Amino acid sequence: DINQPYSVAAAPENTIYFKTDIETTQISVRNVIGIIEGNDPSQVIVLGAHYDHLGMSNGYIWNGADDNGSGTVGVMTIARAIMATGKKPDKTIIIALWTAEEEGLFGSRYYVNNLSYPIKNLKLNVNFDMISRYIANDNQKGVVMTYSQSCPQFRNITEANLKKYGIDIAVD
Repeated sequence: DINQPYSVAAAPENTIYFKTDIETTQISVRNVIGIIEGNDPSQVIVLGAHYDHLGMSNGYIWNGADDNGSGTVGVMTIARAIMATGKKPDKTIIIALWTAEEEGLFGSRYYVNNLSYPIKNLKLNVNFDMISRYIANDNQKGVVMTYSQSCPQFRNITEANLKKYGIDIAVD
């Protein structure tokens, strides 16, 4: 009966060999990096998002507009706003659009392993991911933000700015 459990006695003096074939294809991908030079080049801020997405899997479409077209558009919008001021920022701002993130953070890992400046100059990294997502139809003003423990003051800054500018969203 194939539905009944069975066991195989251990045979420690025997060796079993398996042969497998793996087919791989190498493709070229690129990060897109822009630099807005600041007054103090020893202070670097990275604003990043990934532009790859998973496409389709088992009949389900992983919509790239949400993950993560929205993040890349957000980063580019911030870059455009910075440039529109006509003023040089205090710190150097790197605009980074990563590739191959969904398959193992390859784009950002490559960037970190090949920095063109000392790591001690990196003062802040802000990652934008799925910024177009809403929580639920009955919670359209809800927003989820993930803060790292290394910079807990960001939550306070966010809450203060929401109040200061009268932005009616509920941050979770």
